[in-house]
Amino acid sequence: MLFRHHPPRVRPSCRKRLGGLAREVKKTYPELVSTGADGYKAVNYAQLTPVLIKALKAALALAATAKAQAAQSIATLDTFKARLRRQEASGAQASR
Repeated sequence: MLFRHHPPRVRPSCRKRLGGLAREVKKTYPELVSTGADGYKAVNYAQLTPVLIKALKAALALAATAKAQAAQSIATLDTFKARLRRQEASGAQASR
């Protein structure tokens, strides 16, 4: 997330930075956020890394499950399509 410090005069070296918002992290992991003497919040990203890895693994597992379910749904649909074609073909032959 890209953000700007306001006012920029306070921290000229930090006018534009790439990072997360400490308020968002603090909602779930308050122990990872500290407040400096200048009043700015800081995230301990080193301690956040294991949390992010765990979340990534969970997301990958969900994606794999969704992929397997989609494949099963496609296979079921293909089975129904084949049955419908056979029924249509036998119905067309019976009407002759």
